[in-house]
Amino acid sequence: MNRITEFYESNHLFILIVLIISLGIYLISIKKRNDNINVSMDDSKKDKEQSKNVINELETKKQFMKPQTFQYSSARLTFLKAVIEPMNEHDDLIINVVGAQNPNNNGRFKMTKIQIYQTFDNVINSVAYNRDGNYNYKTAPQKAMQYKVF
Repeated sequence: MNRITEFYESNHLFILIVLIISLGIYLISIKKRNDNINVSMDDSKKDKEQSKNVINELETKKQFMKPQTFQYSSARLTFLKAVIEPMNEHDDLIINVVGAQNPNNNGRFKMTKIQIYQTFDNVINSVAYNRDGNYNYKTAPQKAMQYKVF
C-alpha cells in the first residue's frame, strides 16, 4: 500500500493529465457517435418524406388520369386476361359480340375493370381465365345484360 501511495504522490500530476486526456477522448467519441446517429435519423426522415411525396404525386396523377377504353370483337362474350389485367380500375372495356350463333347474344358490352371483378368474379377466378388467358360464354348470361349498350 505504501508503494501505491508513494507512486501517486510522486506522479499525481501525470496521472491527472492522463485521466483528463482519456476523458476528453471518450467524450469526443461519444459526440461523434451521436452525430452519426443524428445523421442517420435525419437521412431516414428525409427518405421517408421523399417516399411520401412520390406516393402523393402518383396518387394525384392517377386521380386526374383520363380513363382509357379497351375494345375487341368476338363471336362470344369473351373475357381476355391479357387485356383486362393491365387495365386501371376505371378504364372501360368494350366487347363487341358479332356473328354469334344466337342473335340475342350480339351486341356491345361496356364495363369497367371494377365492374368486371364484381360481376364476373367467377370468370376472374376460373381455371380457363387464369391458365388459358380467356373465358367465354356460349350464351351471354343475364348478369351481363346490364352492361349491354346496344
